[in-house]
Amino acid sequence: MILELGVNSVCIDRRYSFDWLFDIMAESGIKNLQLASFFEMYFLEDEWFHSFAEKPKQRNIRIKSLFTSFRELNGYMTGDNSLERVARLNYLRLLHTAD
Repeated sequence: MILELGVNSVCIDRRYSFDWLFDIMAESGIKNLQLASFFEMYFLEDEWFHSFAEKPKQRNIRIKSLFTSFRELNGYMTGDNSLERVARLNYLRLLHTAD
């Protein structure tokens, strides 16, 4: 069995940069990233994601999955149709960006 180590990017939210994280990962030989969602992600143009995806590739790092934080789950847990609709739109955006 081969186990591969990966990290979740939630640790850098508002504190560090993705470049910093990718450099640390590359220096440590960590090849897998779970990209954590952040507020702006839902509104960024597709081109931002295409450009962003090149940064880990340049360091031989692969974005293996996308993690949604608890903040985005709120709309599904309230029973409020308006909040649920927005949560659904946000999840659909995340699915779109993962393609």
